[in-house]
Amino acid sequence: MTKQTVYLKPFQEKTMKVLLVSIIILLLFFVTPAYSQGGIRIVQVESNPAGMDAGNEWIVLFNTHNAPVDLSGWIIRSTHGSANTYTLSGTIAACSERQITFPGQFLDNEDETVMLIDSFGNVVDLTPPITDRDNDSTTWSIPRPVCQPSIHPTPESGDLLTVVFIDLGTKGESILVIFPNDNVMLIDGGMPSAYPNVESVLIQEGVTEINVMIGTHPDQDHIAGLTAVLNDPDFDVREVLVSHVTSTTLTYQDFMNAISSNGLTAQTVFDGHTINLDPSVDVTVISPPTSEVPDGTNAREANSNSLIIHMMYEGVSFLFTADATHTTESWIASNHSPLDINIMNGPHHGSRYSSTQNFISHVDPELVVFSANQNNQYGHPHQDAIDRYSNHPENVSLLQTGFVGDVIIRTDGLRCSLFLEGQPEQPCYAGVVVVPEFGTMAILVFSGGLIGTIIFLRTKKQ
Repeated sequence: MTKQTVYLKPFQEKTMKVLLVSIIILLLFFVTPAYSQGGIRIVQVESNPAGMDAGNEWIVLFNTHNAPVDLSGWIIRSTHGSANTYTLSGTIAACSERQITFPGQFLDNEDETVMLIDSFGNVVDLTPPITDRDNDSTTWSIPRPVCQPSIHPTPESGDLLTVVFIDLGTKGESILVIFPNDNVMLIDGGMPSAYPNVESVLIQEGVTEINVMIGTHPDQDHIAGLTAVLNDPDFDVREVLVSHVTSTTLTYQDFMNAISSNGLTAQTVFDGHTINLDPSVDVTVISPPTSEVPDGTNAREANSNSLIIHMMYEGVSFLFTADATHTTESWIASNHSPLDINIMNGPHHGSRYSSTQNFISHVDPELVVFSANQNNQYGHPHQDAIDRYSNHPENVSLLQTGFVGDVIIRTDGLRCSLFLEGQPEQPCYAGVVVVPEFGTMAILVFSGGLIGTIIFLRTKKQ
């Protein structure tokens, strides 16, 4: 029986109902996406207390800030049935929760969405449709977010971090990071044939100087394009970081020669190395260790010892995973505390042997970008990997560069905008809204846990 792989761009059918509800909500309330008080989350809703049909319903808010937030003038709005509104007052303490108990029946028992709106009329958070038909003790809730005191000042308007997952048009990976202070980090460069794509993005983003270039491992589809950047007189590279795993291939030798020709020496780095390009952004190598990550079945040494990079800008976190294998993922899960990641690239382009369930649970991503062209010979991203993300309780959103083109993220550390070619600006993931500097009426598309947005889906027919 012949196996046929079919890629689909539309949303999953099972998410269409919720998507339509979300669109109706937007049409009803016509809220302009802007964000003044990020980090206040709705973490619990009791819409039908046990043994009661009215009264004593409540919600619980959680403040992830390291400072109290004044809730005066904020409102809670229900979006089903009578669409009630409740006005808040007082403050919510830093890194703590506050229960709001309604004096009478406020919430419906079926398909009720609860929306939190600040005093400027901005949507701060909202829940998916909640149904509680039974008078029982069931309460909708999500895990309390991690609250870590900020070590950086709150970013001013315009202090933006930009991350571009570059569509190479062929196999490989390249990620551009532009820091709020305009310093630049380039992670990998794809195949030689993909260099025009990399060059185009560098030019579009106004890059002439690359402060740190990172060759995550010696594979051609990751470092060959970096050689082209090094040999291009239009770009000035200041520092190059590499993994300890070397190679005898001509591709790797050309890369080393290009580094030397630029008067540079490649620096080998390991777990714990910090990349200091902007005082407001923490960038740390979290793998490999100096003792090496062991290889294994379907886990080559070079891939297993790729440089894995964690980046944190205020409340928005990234993980750059290169060609991490299941042994890499196991080492990270065993040697690093759980990571609350917002955005990451799919390990090894979505290989069936990476993105293990344990790793997904450990890093808990909200948006995963697969660097993979359409119908590639490796079948990346593999259906097994897609299924593991889709089965994650938080309903991770998935994007593939081969279908959507360049994936551009811009964030001020609180808000986060996602840009895809031919689509309106949208929030990067559920629970966050766009950076308002980028437009006055961007359409708010709730991804991740709210509508389970998956830009590409794969079905298999045997």
